[in-house]
Amino acid sequence: ALKTFAVDETSVSGYIYHKLLGHEVEDVIIKCQLPKRFTAQGLPDLNHSQVYAVKTVLQRPLSLIQGPPGTGKTVTSATIVYHLARQGNG
Repeated sequence: ALKTFAVDETSVSGYIYHKLLGHEVEDVIIKCQLPKRFTAQGLPDLNHSQVYAVKTVLQRPLSLIQGPPGTGKTVTSATIVYHLARQGNG
């Protein structure tokens, strides 16, 4: 299984493997239906930076969200999970 993970150039797992090891990999944009409104039901409204983060994460196989305490990482992450669940792709 690990060998497959490492050598499968067409899978997301192969992309992640090579990206994390610092290998040259082509940027991947995932074609998905972006929501018209990025704020999730029951969560606070997002600011411009948070909307950009959600949009970027929905279109990439690997993302990192970081920032100082109190900048909305948890709300941003919860919003991402909300939108991924609504896409219904498993």
